[in-house]
Amino acid sequence: PSWPACLGPPRVFCLLSRHAPQRARHFVSQGMLRRWLAHVTVLASTLSAFTISLARGDESVDMYVGAGCFWHVQKVVNMAEEQVLSRDASNISGVAGYAGGTDSTGSVCYTNYGNKGHTEVVLVKGVPRSRVPDMIRYIWAALFPGGDRSDFINRGPEYRAVLGLPGGVTGEFFDEVNLAQPTGARATLVAGNGNEGDTLGSKTIYVYDTLAFPFHQAELYHQFHDYKHSYEADLIARGDLHETSCANPYEQSVDLYIGAGCFWHVQKTVNKAEEEVLGRDASGVNGIAGYAGGTDNTGSVCYTNYDGKGHTEVVLVRGVPRSRIPDFVAYVWSDLFPGGDRSDSVNRGPEYRAALGIPGGMTSGLLPVIAGAQPAGAAASMA
Repeated sequence: PSWPACLGPPRVFCLLSRHAPQRARHFVSQGMLRRWLAHVTVLASTLSAFTISLARGDESVDMYVGAGCFWHVQKVVNMAEEQVLSRDASNISGVAGYAGGTDSTGSVCYTNYGNKGHTEVVLVKGVPRSRVPDMIRYIWAALFPGGDRSDFINRGPEYRAVLGLPGGVTGEFFDEVNLAQPTGARATLVAGNGNEGDTLGSKTIYVYDTLAFPFHQAELYHQFHDYKHSYEADLIARGDLHETSCANPYEQSVDLYIGAGCFWHVQKTVNKAEEEVLGRDASGVNGIAGYAGGTDNTGSVCYTNYDGKGHTEVVLVRGVPRSRIPDFVAYVWSDLFPGGDRSDSVNRGPEYRAALGIPGGMTSGLLPVIAGAQPAGAAASMA
C-alpha cells in the first residue's frame, strides 16, 4: 500500500488508515492529538450552544388573558401588540373568545359560555419569548392595576381573571410571566381547574394549561368592538378569524339610518316602508329624524350647529328583520335614489349628502345584502 498523505510541513499530521505502516503513528505526538481533540470539543460545544441559543431565540408562545369584558381586554392586547411587538394590520393577532370551562362540547357561544364554565378571554399568537416580559408588563399595567382586574362593572364567573399558557403553572413560560408582573400590580397566580368563580377583589389570576383548556373564538360581532374595527376584515382575509356556528341574537334585526337630502321627505319614505313592507302601524313605526356622519359629537348636536359639526340629515329606523332588508331597501331606494342619485335636488350641500349607517360600516356583512337589493337602474356606489 502507498504511504498515507501527510498534512502540512514542517510538523506533519499523517492520515492514518488500517493500511498505513505502524511507524506512521509516530508522526502524531500525544500532545498534538490532545490539543486537536480539545479544539474539536470546544468547537462542538460552541456549535451546540449556538444551536440552542438560536432555537430559544426563535421560540414564541400563544397565550390568552381574561380580565372582565373581552371588548376592552382586546383593545389593550391589540395596543400591546402594536406598541411592544410593532405589529400592524398585516400581523395583528389578538382576538376575543372563551376559555376556562370544563365543558367544551358542541359550540361555545355567547349564549352558553357561562353555563359551560368559560370566561371571556383574548388570545394573542406568536409572542417572541424575549418579549413576553414586556407584553406582560404592558397588559398588567392596564388590566391589573394594584393586582386586581380594573373592570369592576362586569361581575360573575364569566368575567374572572385568567391567563392561559402552554403547560399552565408547570409550563416553561410560567416563571417568566410571574417575574414580569410590575411592582404594585402583582396578582397571585394559581393553577386553574376550570369553572371557577369570580376573582374580583381577591387579586387572583387563574392560570390554565392551554392544551387542557383551549381557546374558543367568539362571534364576529364581538371582535374589535372597542378598537380598530378594521382589523376584523384584515384577520378574516388572512384566515385568522372566521364566522362561528353560533346564532347571533343581535343580528336577528338591524338598526340603520339613511340620509338623502332633507330628512322631512326621507322620514316620510321610511315610515311608509315600515307600514307597507314591515306591516307596522302607529304602535310599531319608529323611523325618526336626526343627524349623523360628523366627527364632532361633543355637546349637543342641533339644527343650528349640525352642519358645522360635519353631520348630515338622516332618519333612523330600528329593528328591521334581516330577512326583510332586501325588500325594505328596494322600497326606500326606488323613492330616494331613482337612477342611483338622490331625488332631492333642491337641498344642496354636505349637510344633505346621501348616507347609510349600518353596524360595522364598510366591513359589515349587511353591506353586500344592501348593495344587492338596490333596484336595477337605481344602484349607487358605496364608500
